[in-house]
Amino acid sequence: MFAITINFYIFLVVAMFNKHAVTVIFNHFNEALIEYIIYFAILPVIIYSVYYEIKETRQRRKKTKNARKRSIINK
Repeated sequence: MFAITINFYIFLVVAMFNKHAVTVIFNHFNEALIEYIIYFAILPVIIYSVYYEIKETRQRRKKTKNARKRSIINK
């Protein structure tokens, strides 16, 4: 899900700033401004969730590594 979100933001930035490389037509009903506001408002939540997920994964790895060391030492 993180990869899909990052990929979407790459396309969004390219569509906003590089007019010759990507043609995106989603403003037929003037919904582009609303979508920009929603996506950029949700961006901090996405960034925090990525940070939290990485932090939790590192803690889990550290716990399992320490548990393995303790089990080897206790044998």
